[in-house]
Amino acid sequence: MNEHGYIRSVHRHLPPEMHKWKVHDNYAGGVPDCWYAGPAGNIWVEYKWIKSLPKRGTTVIKPNLSAQQLAWLIKMSGHSISCACIIGCPEGGIVLTGKDDWLDGISRNMLSLTPAKGIASWLTQICMEMETDDYNQSAAPKEKHFK
Repeated sequence: MNEHGYIRSVHRHLPPEMHKWKVHDNYAGGVPDCWYAGPAGNIWVEYKWIKSLPKRGTTVIKPNLSAQQLAWLIKMSGHSISCACIIGCPEGGIVLTGKDDWLDGISRNMLSLTPAKGIASWLTQICMEMETDDYNQSAAPKEKHFK
């Protein structure tokens, strides 16, 4: 699998009434891979793919964001626009919803892996179900595991 295949595996579980846009923009650098929207909210997501998780628990997994991608995510989240970076791997997905995680990453010991169906459930909650707050990021699956 690769990044494109991982995105498809998430999209496969999204409800048809939820708007999803796989962005392909050759003119504006840094725009995230996907935009999701519904009556309850919207979120921009940059996807990254790693072939495998590190073996050592202390190893930090940092998203390989370009300077333009990082600047875009930080700027938009600063405007209260929901943004996330999702790192996919064969074992599941890692959802990073804040500047500190985008910059510093997360150690293998601290991460919570969520299956593609769970990632889709989280996106669906944000866009279709959840009560939105100022930043619309409070539903990140840090503690809750979706099945």
